[in-house]
Amino acid sequence: MALRHLDLGYFREYLQKEPCLNNLAYIKGYFKSSLFERQYNESTSSFSKMLEYNPMINSRAHKVGQDNTRSILNKTFRQTYDKFLKTMAYKTELSFEDKMVYVYYLQLQDRIPEAIKLFSNLEMPELDDSTHALELQYDYFNAYFDFFTGAEDGYKVARRIVQRYDNYPVSNWKLMFLAIED
Repeated sequence: MALRHLDLGYFREYLQKEPCLNNLAYIKGYFKSSLFERQYNESTSSFSKMLEYNPMINSRAHKVGQDNTRSILNKTFRQTYDKFLKTMAYKTELSFEDKMVYVYYLQLQDRIPEAIKLFSNLEMPELDDSTHALELQYDYFNAYFDFFTGAEDGYKVARRIVQRYDNYPVSNWKLMFLAIED
């Protein structure tokens, strides 16, 4: 009835009901309109459950692939990155989280100058439920990228950040910050 009478408020409500969303399963990836928004993936969560690729530094001494081409050798990462790029192509504006994920993916590909450029344009937003979880990752990137940009000032940014995580309770993250300190 809502559509028949052009009542967009009721139609929007109808689209947001769970049974209706099941009927719209053919919409893959990200979609947003004034009536309806569908998030990225099948589990309807964001990219917050990412795969960790460790170590973040590639161990090869020589470039892989032809000149001016990039090749992702890890099949799982290639699929994840492709899915990420396809999803981001549908968005008119990238969120802070989207940009942080992109920085991470660029770094994994040894595209450090591009990652630093994107990261340097990011500002940590006011902490709320959606951004609080990214504060640690933001601090880590800030300290990590200081190795590439902070030589002139004695890596002060990295030193300041690493000190804050000296007694961090999660051992994996504590070790990552300690590695920066060394």
